[in-house]
Amino acid sequence: MQFRPGPPMHGMPAFPRPPFMNGSLAMPPGMPPPHLMRPPLMMPPPVGPVVLTPPGSNPSPALAQKSTTLYVGKIASSVSDETIQTLLAACGPVKSWKPMQDPETNKSKGFGFCEYETAEGVLRALRLLHNLSLDGQELLLKCNTATQRYIDDYQTSKRQAERKKQEASQPDGNAEVKAEAETEVTDDQQDDAILAKIMALVSDRAAQQAGSIAADQATDLLNDILPPPPNRDRRSLGRDQLSATKERTHTSREQERDTSADRNAERQLERERQREKREVEMRQAEQERAYQKRLKEWEHTERYQLFLPFR
Repeated sequence: MQFRPGPPMHGMPAFPRPPFMNGSLAMPPGMPPPHLMRPPLMMPPPVGPVVLTPPGSNPSPALAQKSTTLYVGKIASSVSDETIQTLLAACGPVKSWKPMQDPETNKSKGFGFCEYETAEGVLRALRLLHNLSLDGQELLLKCNTATQRYIDDYQTSKRQAERKKQEASQPDGNAEVKAEAETEVTDDQQDDAILAKIMALVSDRAAQQAGSIAADQATDLLNDILPPPPNRDRRSLGRDQLSATKERTHTSREQERDTSADRNAERQLERERQREKREVEMRQAEQERAYQKRLKEWEHTERYQLFLPFR
């Protein structure tokens, strides 16, 4: 049967119709018939990597984005930057320390930001350095939201790991894991050792300050007692002696004024006491005169009444 194209539709080009064989469409050579063709495979959408975990296991949650920055504030102006760095490094490896300074005076503003290498350094610094007294001020350590979230996740995963170790160190558990758990140093023991080191640093610094103050006082005392060195200029010596004399004169005058003021106050108080004493004595004398006058009147009346019948 020969295929003949039909009349073209209005406005459309004429295309040849596909050939029919035995009432069905003829397939191109090499193609299987339609009833033997497999349906196309549907590919699933791309997803992330699939992690296969054994049944019965509890996979640990993923930690938050790492952030180990701490705010360190309320630093006394007399505390050096080296002292703060030493104290921070005692709690753990420090990645960076950025003290804030005044751009005009180049002096410290009393606070800074410390970034640790690990979360353990952050936790130990918060435990040991917060409220530590240095030169009359207590250090203030706190973390931002990102650091707080990271250390919270870190503590959660750490507790899970410790729980697994405890389960493995049970009597029926692994002997090697049990021996490792027995020899492992706890956080409290590490904190005690580091706290002893921190307090030793603070004590040494206080002793050095006390020694420097004592040395300055001794130097001042020796300068006052010993004569000046011979190589000093006579003019400078004269100026120093004149200033010292003026200072002593000024001090003595102030002491004299204070002494005279005290004496005047004592004299004024003594005059007040004498005046009050005289007033009391005058009132007592007036009362005594009034009493004697009434007594004489009474005696006169009694005598008059006694001699009245004999008249």
